[in-house]
Amino acid sequence: MTADGKCKIGPNAVPIFGRERYDFFSSSLPNAQDLTEIVSLQSKLFWENHFGFRKLAFKEFMNGLQGRMSMISAAQTLVDLPTCAFDGFSVPGIRAQLVDLNKMSLEMDFVMEGDASCTHLLNAVSPAWTCSIPLASYLVDKANL
Repeated sequence: MTADGKCKIGPNAVPIFGRERYDFFSSSLPNAQDLTEIVSLQSKLFWENHFGFRKLAFKEFMNGLQGRMSMISAAQTLVDLPTCAFDGFSVPGIRAQLVDLNKMSLEMDFVMEGDASCTHLLNAVSPAWTCSIPLASYLVDKANL
């Protein structure tokens, strides 16, 4: 619950067939190269079922079919949401989950890559914002900056 009494729920996992596409039902067509890459990877993950991807895909597909109200209903079973002010849904964002293509596994933590001239922090989802100062300190120490 936020300081002003609103409830926020999420995130959920919805496959979107294109980079920078915030809406599954967007009127614009996805980039053909993006679409090919994404469908190819998703198909491989589904077929080989690494990290239980098939079950996850079915679950999220069914959640999508049931709509946003099912998301609210599921959240209400966890907390006392009727006391929260619900005034609709905000615009979704993109939260990419990093997949290690060599191991065919989901990365569940931060990944740091780079060389002598640059450092990249990958898979920095919302906990990165929560612990941004300690994370920055850790990255500086690791990168010997």
